[in-house]
Amino acid sequence: MIPNHPERDAALEQYLSRLEAELSTLPEPERRDILLEMRSHVLDGTRRPPARTVTQVLAELGPAQVYARQFLAPRTEWPRPGLIARLAGRRWMGVVLLLPVVAAYSVAVFAVLLAVNKMLEPANTGLWMHDPGEPFQLQLVASDPGPRAGREVLGMWLVPMMLALALGVHLAVRAVLRRLLRPR
Repeated sequence: MIPNHPERDAALEQYLSRLEAELSTLPEPERRDILLEMRSHVLDGTRRPPARTVTQVLAELGPAQVYARQFLAPRTEWPRPGLIARLAGRRWMGVVLLLPVVAAYSVAVFAVLLAVNKMLEPANTGLWMHDPGEPFQLQLVASDPGPRAGREVLGMWLVPMMLALALGVHLAVRAVLRRLLRPR
């Protein structure tokens, strides 16, 4: 049995009262558990070597207002899964929806790669149109396939057009998935 020490008990009770006031926003069962644990921790600290007083143990813990912050820190939920993760969780419907998403993003990746290639090799990449008098034909060239008859149609405008296409694909897929995967 632990003998009563009025000054020890008064210091501990005062600290616990301040701590309880700081934790007043927590639910009562959680607050009660914290206070019981705190009391036990302080009393254990006075019994174990090196022997310390209640005041010393409380001083090591710091002011009740500061100590309470660890329990009052904003609790964050796990990040909400992304659209593709939620799509994959829909089993067969997810697979059906995932195929068009993959196809659309493949077009977006191709557009970005074409824009990058146009910036790196402007003379060998572009949209070519055959000369007048020949059957109408457009040819998208991403490398030098040999001699070309005709002229380049878009020039460096191909770069922003392809990047805009990639961004448009991304925004459209995102909007469709958000609408389809909206929580009900």
